[in-house]
Amino acid sequence: MYCLPYSTQFTPLLSRFQNLFSSVIIFLLGTVFITNKKQIKLLFYSFYIGFIINSIFQTLLYLVPNFFFFIGNQLINIGYLNLIQMNIGRNRIYFESYDEILIPFFVYYSQINSRLKKTLSFISIFIIGFFSYTLGVRTKIVMFFFGLLGSFFVFKLGSKRIILLILCCFVLFQNLYDQHIISGNVNVFNRINDQDATIQTYTSGRLSRWLDSVDMGLSKPFFGIGLGNYYDYLRYSDKNERYLLFSFERVGYELAATHPHNIFFATFAETGFVGLFCFSILLFYGAITQAKLWGNEMYTINQKIAVISFWTLFIYSLFNPSITIKFQALMLLLLSISTRLIYPTSKQKSKNNILLKMTK
Repeated sequence: MYCLPYSTQFTPLLSRFQNLFSSVIIFLLGTVFITNKKQIKLLFYSFYIGFIINSIFQTLLYLVPNFFFFIGNQLINIGYLNLIQMNIGRNRIYFESYDEILIPFFVYYSQINSRLKKTLSFISIFIIGFFSYTLGVRTKIVMFFFGLLGSFFVFKLGSKRIILLILCCFVLFQNLYDQHIISGNVNVFNRINDQDATIQTYTSGRLSRWLDSVDMGLSKPFFGIGLGNYYDYLRYSDKNERYLLFSFERVGYELAATHPHNIFFATFAETGFVGLFCFSILLFYGAITQAKLWGNEMYTINQKIAVISFWTLFIYSLFNPSITIKFQALMLLLLSISTRLIYPTSKQKSKNNILLKMTK
């Protein structure tokens, strides 16, 4: 609570503390209760169930948006539903899903002997690639390729044909867009190719927000301006820009202006050098520990998958807000299972001893 003295708004501050506290609780529960290989595997299977649910909702939103909103009114929080609708007005399909973290999981299981698992893995990679392409969020395509190439490199898989197949799929998606067979929003490559919009984003958008964050952090160098108070410390000229916009553009600007879209700049602005130092230590500890444990025989394959998943998720925070409980809990949970050794239970030890005696 050290940033309370500089906070001008306590509601966003308390909301952010609630998210952080809940995420830390999930981190501690994961550390205490996820203690063996089987539990880590079950965790990834639960992520897979979440991926299936996300895919169903994204498909409905993409193909039949009216039906999606009809169902969404019954099942989805109204604030989140309004956010989705606002992004549709900006020609983007927004859905808070981080399915790209499952790519290393699917890549690994696409190489085993089970035909069913191979088929499901390839289909899942294809679905993630399709939505990474069509949602119009550039960071997600970076996450997709990072997870894909990182998995091939780490697992030393001879999967050049798979990479070629994925690239061919993206070319096919682009051609379908050009022929207006797939339509409805701006895909990620169209946004990248729109040079004027890209330049504007980084000169008057993100870059400007990053520089503002540095100024805010330097104005309160030790403890920052307070969690959730970024918008209140913006210049009046920046706040007044919203009055030049209309409808969905104004709502989008107001939402985007509450965060600098980079976890380092946000941490420095809101918690100062103290918070930035603590966060950097956490990341450094995670990277060093993961590197040290990588060659250990006790370090399981699913933990190695968690390492790639963690850094794939981290990429998202470099260009987007990272303040939701879903993001923070996922990040801490992946960090928890990838920075410790999972020792076998007594039952597993006795089973291994029996197998060892049988081989002698």
